[in-house]
Amino acid sequence: MAPLLEIPMALTYYGTIQGADDYNEAMGNTAWAALSTEAKTAALVRGTLYVDSYAKKWIGEDYKCWWTFLGQKAGGPAQYMQWPRTGIDGIDSATVPLSVEYATYEAAAIEGANPNSLRPIVNTSTAVKRERVDVLEVEYAISSSTNPYDLLPTVPIIDSLLAGLLVRRCTGSMAIYTV
Repeated sequence: MAPLLEIPMALTYYGTIQGADDYNEAMGNTAWAALSTEAKTAALVRGTLYVDSYAKKWIGEDYKCWWTFLGQKAGGPAQYMQWPRTGIDGIDSATVPLSVEYATYEAAAIEGANPNSLRPIVNTSTAVKRERVDVLEVEYAISSSTNPYDLLPTVPIIDSLLAGLLVRRCTGSMAIYTV
């Protein structure tokens, strides 16, 4: 029986293994070089999934605003990945911006060192706030936010790399922003 969905490997991550090797070497990340080609490929796929998650990154507890990428998918809704995109001044519709590749390499380096660390399963209803064992009691710093997106890992360098490609969208009310 054939698999339900076959995605060519070339379309499952941004950038290249050689590009990731060069980037990580330039950044002084020697752990990346020690990974096998298979581990690098898997890390790049997971890194791409993390970068693509910025396509709708919720802001705040009311779910009225979110960050999303500028433009639209070049291949329309059927396009598997978020890039390439159309409708962005200065970016060709067949191009994946270098900042997206670099963000992917950053995410892949994290994933290569600690697989699945950027996409944990978050269940806010079972979070332990305080534990007591005999006379020892520990209270954890847990966000009081009801938005599970607030509990996901944030990587400032990835946020910075993608910042110029993101736009804030809101529903329910008009918003005016000064930049």
